[in-house]
Amino acid sequence: MPPKAGNDSSLARTETPKAKPEVKKEVIPPKVQHSFEDIEGLINNLLMLNTFTLGFSISFLAAFEKEKLLEMDQDYYNVFMGVTYQGAEDDKGNLMIKSFGEQGIGDTYSLSPSGTILVRGMRSSSCLTMSLIVGLASYVSMSLSDAREDEKFFIKWYSWFKWIILSGYCLYVAGFTLFYMMVSASAYALFPMYCNSKRGGFSNSVWLDTTAGGDFDNDGKILEGCFVKGMKDPVGDSTLFLNIMMPMILIFCGAVTYAMHYKTKVVRRGRVRADGTLHGRWS
Repeated sequence: MPPKAGNDSSLARTETPKAKPEVKKEVIPPKVQHSFEDIEGLINNLLMLNTFTLGFSISFLAAFEKEKLLEMDQDYYNVFMGVTYQGAEDDKGNLMIKSFGEQGIGDTYSLSPSGTILVRGMRSSSCLTMSLIVGLASYVSMSLSDAREDEKFFIKWYSWFKWIILSGYCLYVAGFTLFYMMVSASAYALFPMYCNSKRGGFSNSVWLDTTAGGDFDNDGKILEGCFVKGMKDPVGDSTLFLNIMMPMILIFCGAVTYAMHYKTKVVRRGRVRADGTLHGRWS
């Protein structure tokens, strides 16, 4: 019988250093929760905006008498042909057409401010009317359905109508843009355009040149005719700025709101090392 082995001091517990858990961050896509009241507020705002803007658009189309509209077209024809006043060179013929970005009009056509106001106004009213109909249809559908009482049905209803409501807002932006373009057309058709005027600083005032060859003739009569200059600044520049900034502001606010709902989740993974060593193992 083999002798019993005594207590061997060589058998000692060796501690394996603890392995740090692997920490990984995962980005969770946004999942925004909408309520019935949120969507109802969006539709009510769409209806309110369309009601006011459509009223202004229709009223603006009927604001001018026929004689005034004919006078607008006659003034531009006179400058186009150089009949009453020899304005700037870019007001003549094809150069005026190019200032609008049109290429296939032809060199023998003069701008018609009255027709421009009519076309832009009707297109603006059409877009705003379609947007109003989209808002009304969405509100009626939501009211007649069980979207208020049944949350599951509301989720199903919203999955379809969120795109319809979005299209209504897109139509409103298009209609409002055309409305402002109509106002800009009336601005450079009704207001005189001077060739040598200067603009003030913070006062935003305009000053006419009274020297010889300026904005007055020898008899003290006002001279005007630099229409392209007046259309570009301030009318054209302001219109271009608004047409770019309005959709950009909407897209930026929507993107920021969407990005704010992104969440970061911290994931901690295993405490066992890659070699399989466990904590407190006897050697």
